[in-house]
Amino acid sequence: MIRTKKLCDGTNDLELGPTCGRPVALSFNYKTSDLYITDVFFGLLVVGFNGGLATQLSGGYKFLSGIDVESYTGNVYMTDDSLTPDSTGRLLKYDPRTQRVTVLTSGLAGAGGPAVSSDRKYVLVPDYVNKNIQRYWLQGPKRGTNEVFMTNFGSPKNIKRAVNDGEFWVAVEKQAQGLRINGSAMVLQTVPLTQFSDTTVGVVQEMNDALYVGSSQTDFVGVYTN
Repeated sequence: MIRTKKLCDGTNDLELGPTCGRPVALSFNYKTSDLYITDVFFGLLVVGFNGGLATQLSGGYKFLSGIDVESYTGNVYMTDDSLTPDSTGRLLKYDPRTQRVTVLTSGLAGAGGPAVSSDRKYVLVPDYVNKNIQRYWLQGPKRGTNEVFMTNFGSPKNIKRAVNDGEFWVAVEKQAQGLRINGSAMVLQTVPLTQFSDTTVGVVQEMNDALYVGSSQTDFVGVYTN
């Protein structure tokens, strides 16, 4: 079967996934304007500055999901997981210079979207089933190790950097709320998001004094302002 706009654009038919793909998450490299995409069927893709068709960079994953690009180095951090609640989730790094994928940590249960800290010292990654957030150190004396960063607050789905340096927004899926936290694992703000829908919350992104809220179960993006 050949991919065409008529066949694929706007479809929700998972049987067409091997032909049409199913993009799950996006992240820009703000230095190069490249858009990186994780796709359930096609793996890691990139679209260049001028747009056009995506180029596949790597494949062969179980369920490639969350992604974050660290624009200073260009490294791409992403999670690979299964569709069952086991402990086979992994945090991966794609290096665009060597075009190699490295496993940074494994044993995650329901790994969600990761986020690199603004100082580039560590990556936070949701461990959804275990209801905690893991921290993998990229720099410093703990470099190359991971630890439980935060726990006992719900089911974290995706993490995004906040506008303020050193802060993050965590989408707590089943509790339908956004948590603003800092690098010391302190909750700075809790925003209930049940007003957008009666479904779960997948991502909370801060931009221009507003929170943009997404869910895989809705066909719209919610906007929250104070």
